Amino acid sequence: MQGGGPRKQRLTDQVVAWNTDVAVLTEYRHANSNDLSTMLSNAGLPHHLAGEDTTGGYAGALIASRFPLTQGNVVLDHPDGPARWLHAKIPHIGWNVVACFIPGSSGPTGKQRKDAFWDAVLDSATQLADEPTVITGDFNTGRHLIDEDGRTFHSADRFEAILDAGWVDGFRSLHGDIKAPSWWSPGYNNGFRLDHALISAGAPTPTACRYETTDASGNTICGPAKGRLSDHAAMIIDVPNLNRP
Repeated sequence: MQGGGPRKQRLTDQVVAWNTDVAVLTEYRHANSNDLSTMLSNAGLPHHLAGEDTTGGYAGALIASRFPLTQGNVVLDHPDGPARWLHAKIPHIGWNVVACFIPGSSGPTGKQRKDAFWDAVLDSATQLADEPTVITGDFNTGRHLIDEDGRTFHSADRFEAILDAGWVDGFRSLHGDIKAPSWWSPGYNNGFRLDHALISAGAPTPTACRYETTDASGNTICGPAKGRLSDHAAMIIDVPNLNRP
């Protein structure tokens, strides 16, 4: 929801309440970087990697980690790549974590821009396929008739292509084809699963993967309800620590 605004401290508190080791936040605003980074650092997530949102808008992404991280060398060959694709290496857990925020298809050139971004993702993903990697974030698409009721997704063929290339849909690997919306269109309240975690071929299967829309007390905090922290559900995924003795 465009960088958090006055919800930043509440968002930080909720991330901590989920006992998060690594958080990926999209619609991150560089203008908010100092106070949001400080809040996350004070909450126990002091290691950060942020996208370069050159537009001054909210196209950026942020990775915040409990453990030290380094910037990876797999970049995205697209004008929006520096803001919307972040490759981090987290040695403590033995995984690459990529924050990926794929643009929508609105506007006169939106569909071409989105397809071009997806094509760049497909190319860059091949460079990470042989390492334990999770690519996660808002993909703004999914599978027709499974992640949406109809066939409205643009670039759904690219989403199918990355699965055909061997990447595993972390949620579907555990839950099959059940309906699990992660975003609800304003005014219509119909749900779409836009937020995904893709696991590289050969990497361990996630031990858990779910969407959260409520806090520990059952209060709605994500989704279409008023007063929410985000209009997207939180996606929480557990993967094995590959460096644990």
